[in-house]
Amino acid sequence: NGVRDRCSFRHMDILVAAPEGKYDLVTMNPPYIPLTEVRDLEPEVRDYEPLTALTDDLDGLTFYRRFAQIGYNLLREGGIALLEIGFDQAPQVLALFDTSAYDCSVIEDLAGIPRVIKVANPRVTKS
Repeated sequence: NGVRDRCSFRHMDILVAAPEGKYDLVTMNPPYIPLTEVRDLEPEVRDYEPLTALTDDLDGLTFYRRFAQIGYNLLREGGIALLEIGFDQAPQVLALFDTSAYDCSVIEDLAGIPRVIKVANPRVTKS
């Protein structure tokens, strides 16, 4: 697409380390299904997807908690993060973010289900 000279990609586990630098865009599709709900998934998902791709072995919010802690330092002024969420997680995930530091909104999928939390760093640097 002619943007290679303007893009860099990092693939990492943010529970282990935080990326260095500031980013314009961060995306995350973490394992967000609570462990108690894995057994209720469709068999084609439950039986064939790696468990680590589905759940954090807890409540499904581990990665959002971590991003809420480190995300502000990762985003450039005007930068955004797009975080995929489970169908009923929007209120819980939004509550993890300090709205005085972040500008957060919910993006719905084509079926009208809340699917992505948009986290923006609106901070303005004073010169």
